[in-house]
Amino acid sequence: MASDDASLANHYVSYLAAAFAKHADAAVFRPYVDRTDFWPTVTYRELNAQLAAAKEHWKVALAPLGLTHGDVVGCWFTGRRLADFVNSTALSALGFVPQFFGGYFPSADSVLLLLERGGGKALVVDPSLAAPFAEHPSTVPRFSPLAPAELDTLAAARPLDEWAFGADRAVRLDDVAILFHSSGTTAGLPKIIPNTFRMLRSVLEHKFSKEQLPSRPGVQVCYNTIGSLANIGSYQCLIGAINLGGCVAQSSSMLIPPAELLGLVRECKITILVLYAPFLSALLRPAMADPELEGALLTLHQITHTGVALNKDDEDWAYAHGLNINTSYGTTETGPLMWSRLGSAPADRAMRPIRGTRPVFLPQTAEASSVDAKGVELFECAIPADAEDCPPGDFCGADGFYHTGDLFERRFDGWVYRGRAGDWIRLQRGFCDTKSVEDFVRSACKDVIHDVVVLGTARPLAFWAVEVPREAPPLTEEEKGALKKEVLARTSEFNKTLFQHERVLEPKQVFVVEKGVLPRTKEKGNIRRAVTEELFQAELDALAPKN
Repeated sequence: MASDDASLANHYVSYLAAAFAKHADAAVFRPYVDRTDFWPTVTYRELNAQLAAAKEHWKVALAPLGLTHGDVVGCWFTGRRLADFVNSTALSALGFVPQFFGGYFPSADSVLLLLERGGGKALVVDPSLAAPFAEHPSTVPRFSPLAPAELDTLAAARPLDEWAFGADRAVRLDDVAILFHSSGTTAGLPKIIPNTFRMLRSVLEHKFSKEQLPSRPGVQVCYNTIGSLANIGSYQCLIGAINLGGCVAQSSSMLIPPAELLGLVRECKITILVLYAPFLSALLRPAMADPELEGALLTLHQITHTGVALNKDDEDWAYAHGLNINTSYGTTETGPLMWSRLGSAPADRAMRPIRGTRPVFLPQTAEASSVDAKGVELFECAIPADAEDCPPGDFCGADGFYHTGDLFERRFDGWVYRGRAGDWIRLQRGFCDTKSVEDFVRSACKDVIHDVVVLGTARPLAFWAVEVPREAPPLTEEEKGALKKEVLARTSEFNKTLFQHERVLEPKQVFVVEKGVLPRTKEKGNIRRAVTEELFQAELDALAPKN
């Protein structure tokens, strides 16, 4: 992909600076303060001043390191404070590349290793996360981020209107702007996910446009945080809201309690609710018996769910009761790619590409994944290398596409998500690289198990189904229990390297079956994961229901 000439206008911060000037007195962020009847207000003018003051601070603080344009600076933040956004965005405006680590990262070791792989020259780490570094010495210089009170003090050093935030360095569209990370681990580590300035321009101009986020005349667009401000989804949501002149109201967690949702509607006047599907179900079900909660949901201009498919009964109820519900699909590597239309007609539920995106759908060639059990043809979503939202570097295959591994069925003139191909599965809180996990378990337990498969698609927990190495005589319940403990003991250190949602830590997460019980393909003898999920559906539903 050809790079354009370097320009300040190519920096996503230039979009934000224009919005600060245009919407100075409007609310831009409503932080959560552990109440359901009050959210403080941060205005565009105040955020502009904080960003400009933070930029001045980091310019001085990092000067002794002699960093140059494009150097990577790690940011290990909890993601619970607007100050996290301010510190990282100020670093970006100075010409550095923030590498984001959320509070959910498993260890200082993993952060330091990923920082090294990303080429990091410094690390800004929240004091609440810094303790492990006492036992993990590193030559990388470490700094503490500016806390909210410090930002307020710095911004108050001059009249707010005298602050002007903007980019210091001209950039090319194909330069890397930010390094994020995958929500699953490969061989014990998350994958580094770069965002270029071209990709972020697509986010601002297309994916968070007025066309995609509707608002009624005279009403400010306002939506909730979808998670940590130190991950790709919430960061893109916030810069998207700023560019729109909108507002983001912070929720206590991804699972919003009903009382909190009522507060967000009443106090923050949110117009759009964005949730992962299981957390939306957790609001829809009480709304079925609570007219006040149902009424609050009915006021919303749009209710967008993403991640995994919404429970069909919950979806049908939402449509039948007139909620403005729609489905979104995207990946960590590309950002949002498709949305369904608002409306109750069957065709409205199918997703279509967002204007400005260019997903293509490739027929599957492998016999096992080309059709489902009912003979419906499936297609993989892929992104051409020259598309604006295609990740850079070696993410693309030899065929010139970034392969998402997600399968879709053609329906009407759109697409319906049908799960994943390959070795990754999508759990409720992120992904799991099943091949890496299965390879490790096989190696660590090769003398006590015959094979293993990772389960848990669309569920909050991962599970392992293991086959014993003998066909007869069958194991007693006592022997099965002992095998579970042995497998967990041999994999305990490996589990510590995984994200919480990927870990298998308790005996209930291990199913033991006799050799030959796990269903396999006829040709290659590979374990059929989807069929195994069906085999253990009752057990999985009892231990970890999908919604």
